[in-house]
Amino acid sequence: MAVDTRARAAVPDAEGGRGLLLLEGLAHRWGVTWIGGAEPVDKRVWFELREG
Repeated sequence: MAVDTRARAAVPDAEGGRGLLLLEGLAHRWGVTWIGGAEPVDKRVWFELREG
C-alpha cells in the first residue's frame, strides 16, 4: 500500500491537514514510521529540532 506522506498546503477553510507542513517548516529532520507490517494500521511521525 503506497501512501503519500509529503507535506502540502491545506485547503484554506479545512480544519486539519497542516501538521506535516508545520513540521517541514520548523523541524531540522522529520519522517514517518508505519506500524502494522505489510498493511499498515497506524503511523508515527517523528521530528528533530535544532537548538538555537
